[in-house]
Order: sequence, then C-alpha cells, then structure tokens
Amino acid sequence: MLPSRKVGLSPTCQTEAKEVDQLSGVLRALLAERESLNKQLEDINFENYTMKTTIHVLRKETQEARSLAEKLEAKLDEADQAAPSTPRNLILTLLDGDGYIFHSDLLKKGEAGGREAAVAIPSILATKPLIIASDASP
Repeated sequence: MLPSRKVGLSPTCQTEAKEVDQLSGVLRALLAERESLNKQLEDINFENYTMKTTIHVLRKETQEARSLAEKLEAKLDEADQAAPSTPRNLILTLLDGDGYIFHSDLLKKGEAGGREAAVAIPSILATKPLIIASDASP
C-alpha cells in the first residue's frame, strides 16, 4: 500500500493513489474468490465424473441382471412346455437317526463315508421312498 501522503504529490494524485490502493485490494479479493471457485468447480467436476461412472456401471449391471432374468424365464418356459402335464414335485426328507445306523463300512471311513452316504441317500429315496402322512391339525 502507498503511504497516505507522499511528499511532492498533488492532492489529486494522492486521492488517485488511495483509489488505486482500494482497487488493488478489491482485485486481490476477487482473485482469491476466483481461485476458491475454481477449486469448488474442480471438486464438482470430479464428483460429476464419479457419479456418471457409477451410473454407467449400475446401468450395465442392471442390463446384465435383466438379461439373466430373461434367460431364466425362457428356461422355465421351456421346462413348462417340455412337461406341461407333469406337476412339480417337492420331496421333503427327514432323517432321524434313532435306531437307524449307517452301514458300518461308511462309519469306518469317517468324513469320506459321510460323503458317500450323502450321495447315496437321494438315489435310495428316488427308488424306495417311504411316505408317512399324518394329520397335524389340532
């Protein structure tokens, strides 16, 4: 800043010097505000880019999910058309170990025997199902 009074300056020049000092301060404030606004704009542009990228990814995932759903529906329709008169069956199997033991060879094999039993159970149930129906109503 210029001193308020310089030796040898006319009063008009001193007034103009004060105005220049004031305008210089305003200009510095404007430049600082511009820098702040540019930083905010940069942040907003980055957020905008991030959001656009996210939207693009979500749209792609949504399209893939829709495509998969359409394929699954088509497969269900094919299955329904292949066997329209065959009702869909539900088999519920309850294994109760009271008094029923697995074959001793399977027990001796430990975990591997358990896996063999797990593989064998569905085929046994398919060929020799035991159906017990009870009325559970009070």
